[in-house]
Amino acid sequence: MSGLLALLAIVGYAVGYTMVLKRRTDQNIVWGGAAGYMPVLIAWSAITGSLTWTPVVLFAVIFFWTPPHYWPLAIKYRQDYQAAGIPMLPAVRGPLSVARHIVAYTWLMVAATLALIVIVPMGWIYSIGAVVLGVAFAVQAYRLWAGIRSDRRDPNVADDDYSEASLKRAMQLFHGSISYLAVIFLLVGLDPFVV
Repeated sequence: MSGLLALLAIVGYAVGYTMVLKRRTDQNIVWGGAAGYMPVLIAWSAITGSLTWTPVVLFAVIFFWTPPHYWPLAIKYRQDYQAAGIPMLPAVRGPLSVARHIVAYTWLMVAATLALIVIVPMGWIYSIGAVVLGVAFAVQAYRLWAGIRSDRRDPNVADDDYSEASLKRAMQLFHGSISYLAVIFLLVGLDPFVV
């Protein structure tokens, strides 16, 4: 099973993402990243010989984490994507649309993270950590959205552009998202050992 999943990941990335989706949809990072989430399923099936809801939910955590992780970085480099003809969401949609997408995927990510509490079930260390980290991530996503909304009222910021403050918030969210995922998975690993 793990070999089949690995093959699916390779073909999905090389063909599905690189050849088909990357230059055709503004949701490219959502679907293209699926190959990057496959190691959770591959490892689980290699170790256990089966798939259960646990690795599927871990897959979902990474799946929903990718857009609010990557799109803030793509905001900063949107002009490079435009020049390259790659329809990354921040390169082809307005700032408010991008911010709404980031907030929506943030809530889906937090929901997937909290679903582990019920499905596995997880103990108190993971549960408290997931709630605190989820709230912190959502606050940062909403701060970015609120800043971008404020930009729309600023006559010095074009409707299709971002203020320096919003660009700074986007990069804070990007950097924070890296720590978020690392700590979530650290908590998954530590939780069974904490009484």
